Amino acid sequence: MSATPRELNYPSLETAECPYPIFEKLRKTGGVYQVPGENEFMVADHALVSEALRTPEVYSSHTQLAAEAQPGWETSVFSSDPPDHTVKREVAYRSFNPRKLKEYTPMVQGVVDELIDDFIDEGKCEFVTQFANPMSSRVMFNILGLEADEWAWSADIEFEGAGARYLPPDLQKLQDRDGARLNAQMTAVVEDRIANPREDAISNLIAGHRERTGEVNLPYLAVESTVLLLGGVLTSAHLSGSAMLLLLQNPEQMELVRADFSKIPRMLEEALRLESALQFMPRYTTVDTELGGVQIPAGSNVLLLFASANRDGEVFEEPEAFDPDRSNVKRHVGFGLGPHFCLGAPLARLEGKLAFETLFTRLGEIRLAEGNELLHIDSAFNRGPKELFLEFEAA
Repeated sequence: MSATPRELNYPSLETAECPYPIFEKLRKTGGVYQVPGENEFMVADHALVSEALRTPEVYSSHTQLAAEAQPGWETSVFSSDPPDHTVKREVAYRSFNPRKLKEYTPMVQGVVDELIDDFIDEGKCEFVTQFANPMSSRVMFNILGLEADEWAWSADIEFEGAGARYLPPDLQKLQDRDGARLNAQMTAVVEDRIANPREDAISNLIAGHRERTGEVNLPYLAVESTVLLLGGVLTSAHLSGSAMLLLLQNPEQMELVRADFSKIPRMLEEALRLESALQFMPRYTTVDTELGGVQIPAGSNVLLLFASANRDGEVFEEPEAFDPDRSNVKRHVGFGLGPHFCLGAPLARLEGKLAFETLFTRLGEIRLAEGNELLHIDSAFNRGPKELFLEFEAA
């Protein structure tokens, strides 16, 4: 993998803290931009991003970027297309359907309460590392049947996936190292579940794969299990952190949501729209095509800029404003769209709902502590607060 210079310097760590002026420029210049000298295009408009997401036969998820993310990822549900994707998704969905979510609810509530128990007497916390990240990690460890002590290290990595090629070389090496460690550790878990099935999502995945193929493909199952882990952790963690920061920066909205918990689900959707946890997703064109009046050759790499689409003023009135009462907030593409709509979206919504209901019940007068820099994580692919120091009164 190697980073390449580009006219807009996007995606890059240098522009990751505030990419929004770049997105606005792209939208104003037609919405589809070819990176000079490269067979790569960026799509910024909501309508055009949505069109591409709904047309997997033209804009394929089976990209070279997926293969570069980690060996084997190109075979995962994340990187496959219908009809293969449809079958793989149905197998994975067995652990994330409405019945399962109902079963998970007491477990998620228990994780939320335990984390708050750990810091409530202090009257302060660092919200990202003491709540948002460990909440989503512990929930996924429980669902996948992973031992928290053995996997705790994984909660601290920011895996870039398809965005790794846009990192500096030294950070790309760290991504390769972390990816190899994840794969080796997950392979051992899958081997154990093959021999000793349990009541967990990895065992369900193995059983479904056997039903579908009549065999056990260990490398594929290890990759698919890792995709479930990372997909279930990163978006949910960043969503919780971004939602809390936005509420603190908009105290009138904080007051409204605290007074009426029924507003929490829409508040979370608006937070995901305004601060997209996944900034973009790559696609690969299978044929010569045209998008937004721009000719895109077959074999092109196409970056669908979720974060730009979610701030498109043609769709969202006052797109820079944080407005949980926004009537069309669910038109955001923060969870994707079409066949690849995020499998874990219902779980992320459940976690966010229970988290903020409990935080607002148990913590009073939540406020930003002194010393916050309010910077975001060092990533062009993922987005969430790097740190969020809070003070509060026990309710």
